[in-house]
Amino acid sequence: MKIIELRRSKGLPVPIPEAVVLDPWRFDLWEAFWLINRSRQYNGMSGSPMPVSLEAIKTYVDLCGTTDLDALIEVVLQMDNVYLDHYHQKAEDARGEAENASTNRTNGVVNGRHIRRNRS
Repeated sequence: MKIIELRRSKGLPVPIPEAVVLDPWRFDLWEAFWLINRSRQYNGMSGSPMPVSLEAIKTYVDLCGTTDLDALIEVVLQMDNVYLDHYHQKAEDARGEAENASTNRTNGVVNGRHIRRNRS
C-alpha cells in the first residue's frame, strides 16, 4: 500500500493488480464487456456508474450467445470491478484537486503565488 501511495505522490502510474489479462483468442469477452457496459445504469444526481447487472449479461447472452457462460460472467464482472475502481479513483482525485484549488483561493493563492487583497 505504501508503494502505491508513493507512486501516486510522485505522479507515477499505479499498476492495477486486479487487471484481467485475456488471451488473444478470448477477445470476444473484451467485446462482450464493452457491449454490456453500454447498458450500464447510473446513480441519480451523482451520475456515478452502477455495477453491471446480471440481467444485462443475460440479455447479452440471449442476443449474442456464448460458448463459455462461466468465463463470460467471471471476466465481465472482473472487468467491471476494475472499471468501477478506476472511475471512483478518478472521481476521488478530482475532488481532492477541487478542494485544494478552493482552499488556495480562500487563502489568497493563485497559481502558487500569494496575492494581496485590497480591503477597503
